Amino acid sequence: MKKVLLFVFFIQIVCLFAQEALKSTEEEYYDFLSLQGLVERPTLGYRTLSDSVWEIPENTEHVWQNNNLGSTRVLWQSENQGNNWFTKGFFHGFKYKLFGPDWFNSFNTAAPYGQNDGALWQGRGYNTSLTTGARIEGYGFELTFKPMVTFSQNLGFEIMPSSYDSQYGYIWGYTKNIGIDAPQRFGNTAFWNYDWCDSEIRWKFYNFTAGFGTQSVWIGPSWKNAMLGSNNAPSYPKFDIGLQKTEIIIPGIDWNIGFIDAKIIIGYLSESDYFDNDESNNHNMISSFIFSYAPSFIPGFTVGAAKICLTKWGNDFWKYINPFYNSNDVYTLSYIEARISNQVTSECDDFKKHVIRKINNANSKDEAQNTMNESSTIDYGNSCFNCCYNTFSDVLDETKESFESNFKNFRDQFVESYGIQAVDFSYTLNNDPSWKRKFDFSYDKSNLTTFPVFRFFKSLDSVKQQMREDVIPKIDKAFTKIDTYY
Repeated sequence: MKKVLLFVFFIQIVCLFAQEALKSTEEEYYDFLSLQGLVERPTLGYRTLSDSVWEIPENTEHVWQNNNLGSTRVLWQSENQGNNWFTKGFFHGFKYKLFGPDWFNSFNTAAPYGQNDGALWQGRGYNTSLTTGARIEGYGFELTFKPMVTFSQNLGFEIMPSSYDSQYGYIWGYTKNIGIDAPQRFGNTAFWNYDWCDSEIRWKFYNFTAGFGTQSVWIGPSWKNAMLGSNNAPSYPKFDIGLQKTEIIIPGIDWNIGFIDAKIIIGYLSESDYFDNDESNNHNMISSFIFSYAPSFIPGFTVGAAKICLTKWGNDFWKYINPFYNSNDVYTLSYIEARISNQVTSECDDFKKHVIRKINNANSKDEAQNTMNESSTIDYGNSCFNCCYNTFSDVLDETKESFESNFKNFRDQFVESYGIQAVDFSYTLNNDPSWKRKFDFSYDKSNLTTFPVFRFFKSLDSVKQQMREDVIPKIDKAFTKIDTYY
């Protein structure tokens, strides 16, 4: 009987405390109170579960006054709370806070729809998520465990053509496999998912804070559609260091000039299963720098700046953590790669259409088989290759002006990224440099089914089909070499 009573008591306690997650009902209520001037916002330019600690004075009257919103309970505390500057920087004792449980459900009848829902994929059909947890605080350290379990029925719906290797990839990209990893659908079956959600370990000293975990970060003042950071996607591991909202007082004259907060975040991103088939690019680093200032002499006004940089994990990626580092070279290299690859793909498709059209229009078996050896086909292939080269030349010409002051750095980045040593990096490109590739298909007729003695037993349509099957992979291979070389 005692075990049953203890179990019931536990359930009641968990349900007693509400969550303070990003965009939760409780946080929206706190925000409402702040607009009325009843409470003060605990953050300026960014917020997480750990930062969202709202304090309501006991004598403040409000609608949910007796609902124990966000209560933190003391397990034990020392009588001595510090006798010098260092020991006064943290609480001497232990506290705990319980979160949830929070159970969310939705049903989409026609297509996926959902926002700011963390790890939950709200696809077509039934979707649900359950999250709960607890936080233990003591002597400046905080340990938060707040995972999320989700289920998505993931029923089928009509999707648009993908721009990536996966058929479920996003509909738009700079070119093949260059763009955003935002699948239209996560496979074709129902699935469960576990996410660490807002779990982390953190240390606080006065308003200085440093932590490692997976807590979502909301960046900026937007209410629903944060452009730089939110809880709209699953969590990812990150390290952060910075200042929580801190009052700035000029020593000597005790003049309060306002509040600041600042944070540097380094995150480790992983590719989804529905992007591309390249195992070498599965991880990126995302670095964030956020700074905000609220002057005391302009009540209600806050000004801030945030910089987000996304780069491949590895090599010299640590330099992009510096908020003042010029990361335009990363953009330029991505831009060059996208322009060239897009042109190569376009010319390859155009050449294949030209060849297939000639094969289909052939009036004899010999004409069909000799399609690739005709001068008109070779000339057309050369024109396609020239278009690829001209794009490469034009892109370098467009970018050189922006890198005149730092051209060596650009060259080093280019060589490192593409492994090209033969490129003429002078400020003028040669009209016909040695690395410009000519069309040389060297079509191999080794397939015995196309030899005259065997063609006698084949129809014209069969020969045409054989030619199409032989030629298309070879054209793809030839243009892939060009793409790789440039």
